[in-house]
Amino acid sequence: MKSIKLSLVLFAVIATIFVGCKKDDEEKQLNPTISFASDGPGFYVADASVDSGTTVKVKIIAQKGKDGAKLKMFKATKTVTGATETLVDSTLTSASDETFNYTYSGPIVTSPTTLNFTITDKDGKSATKSIKFTITAGPTITKPTVTTLNFTSTLVFFNGSTVVDTATAKSSPNTAYFRYYNSSATGTTLISGAQLATAAYSSTPIYAPWATATAEFRTLSISDTEFQAAKNQDKSQLTTWFDAGTKTVADPNNPAGTRANNLAPGQFLGIYAGNKIWIAKVTATSQTSLSLEVLH
Repeated sequence: MKSIKLSLVLFAVIATIFVGCKKDDEEKQLNPTISFASDGPGFYVADASVDSGTTVKVKIIAQKGKDGAKLKMFKATKTVTGATETLVDSTLTSASDETFNYTYSGPIVTSPTTLNFTITDKDGKSATKSIKFTITAGPTITKPTVTTLNFTSTLVFFNGSTVVDTATAKSSPNTAYFRYYNSSATGTTLISGAQLATAAYSSTPIYAPWATATAEFRTLSISDTEFQAAKNQDKSQLTTWFDAGTKTVADPNNPAGTRANNLAPGQFLGIYAGNKIWIAKVTATSQTSLSLEVLH
C-alpha cells in the first residue's frame, strides 16, 4: 500500500513539473519572435569579426505570437563604444502587423558595434534580438615616410635628408650620396657621389673623399597606383620593389647602377643610399631642376 501511495505522489510531482514547463513554453510561444535571415552575400546572422570598413547587412524577420496579438512597434538601435543611436522607432502599419521584415546595411568602423532590434505587439509583449560586430585585428605595419626632393639647380647633392650644394657636400663628403645635373648627352641625370671620385668618371676626380658616398640606382616596373597605395602599406614593400628592380645601365665608363640618365616624369627609381632604400617617382624635370616624390 505504501508503495502505491509513493508512486501516486511521484506521479503527481512529475505531472506538476511537466504541466508547469508546458505552460511556460506555451506562454513563450504567445510572445512575438525575431530571427535573423540571410539574404545572400554580405548578410550576417550571428556575432562576427570583420575587417575595418566592411559593409554588413542584417535582415530581421519579426512575427506575431500564437495568441494572435498583432505587431505594433519596431525599434532598431546601434551601440558603438557605449553610445546608442536610434536607427528606427516606428509604429507598424496594418500591412506589417503580423510579419515584419527590416534590413540594416552599413560599414563597421568602430569596434565593437552592436545592433539591437525590438518588436512589440499590441498587448505590450516584446522580443529583442542583438548582433555584435568586432573589427579583426590586423598586423602591425610601419608606413613609409613620404618626402619631396626638389633639385632647383644643377650640381647639387642629396645627403640622406635634404638637397645640399657642393660646398656643403664637401664638408660632409661621406653623405654626398648622389648628385643631380643636366647635360645634352645624358639629360636629367643622377650620379653616385662615389662615382664622381673615380678616374673612370674623370681623369681628375672631382673630390676624392666622396669615394665612400655610394648610391645605387635601379629601374622599377611599378605603376602609380601601386606607388600611391604603398604610402599606406608596410614599408617592407619598398625592399621588395628594390630587390626586383634592374640596375640602371649607363656607359662603359660607369658600372651599372652608378647613374640614372635621361630621367622623365612618371619614371620610378629604386635608390640605395645611406644604408636605406628610397623609392622615387620622377614628378618633374627641366634643364635646371628635378623633382622627386620619395618613399623611405
